[in-house]
Amino acid sequence: MTKLIIDSTCDLNEAMRKHPKLEYLPLNIIIDEKSYKDGIDIDLERVYEVMRKGEMPQTSQIDIASLLEILDRNRQAKEDLIYLSFSSAMSGTHAVAHQVFEMYREEYPDMKLTLIDSQGGCGGASLAAIQALNLLDQGYSHDEVAQTIQEIVRHTSYSFTIANLEWLQKGGRINKVASVIGDNLNVKPLLTVKAGNIVMDQLLRGHKRVYNRIIKKTVDHIGPYQEQLIVISHVGDPEIAQTLKEMLSAVLPQASFVLLRVSAVLGVHLGIGGVGVFALSQLPERYDKRPAFLEK
Repeated sequence: MTKLIIDSTCDLNEAMRKHPKLEYLPLNIIIDEKSYKDGIDIDLERVYEVMRKGEMPQTSQIDIASLLEILDRNRQAKEDLIYLSFSSAMSGTHAVAHQVFEMYREEYPDMKLTLIDSQGGCGGASLAAIQALNLLDQGYSHDEVAQTIQEIVRHTSYSFTIANLEWLQKGGRINKVASVIGDNLNVKPLLTVKAGNIVMDQLLRGHKRVYNRIIKKTVDHIGPYQEQLIVISHVGDPEIAQTLKEMLSAVLPQASFVLLRVSAVLGVHLGIGGVGVFALSQLPERYDKRPAFLEK
């Protein structure tokens, strides 16, 4: 049997978090030199309290001891593991997991371990995680699940925006001048992910234009594959997520949707407020538009 590991850069709802085939591996958030496990010791609201005071929490990658605990517990239960990690271009998490897996394979060669780079995170990783959990429910093999995840990673589009440019500037994504000018002119960023990195796609004046652009990009990316599950993730802004769902439903009536909240560790880098849409340009052979476990 196989279980799926995701880290806290993959957006979750309660149905996913409670899934018996899911293992949750938190990244760490550091505030006043104290480390907190994302989603366990701290949540997005607590991070926002700190950020509203003008402080910038720090983040660090996964804890090796936590990963080893998951490996040991599942080895004893005779479970193999697939780990869908945060983008290797944005974090050292993937590299750390690779080293741990290599070491573990040498000691326990009979345990099957597969590490897959999500080449992103957030709702994009959620698209793959949802389908993987559904396949595990149906009894598909380790290799079949891993292959499906890899197919989804290759065909995932990221279109998202944030409330202002200040946090992108603090994170080194844009320079300070562009941040100040953009916020003063009510310019909103349209962001995407390419080669595992967040990149600026466009700067658009006002929320309405950027939301309309997200809709258009999503529809164009999907093409004929309209019967699919689309993830909408928000950074503490459920009303905007619901608005985008309604806009997309009007133009993609055959699609289904799941709304998720971004984790605290990603909220540190994206800032307060924002929303993204994640969809597929091609569907894998093994695919379900609305897995049953999401309704539980």
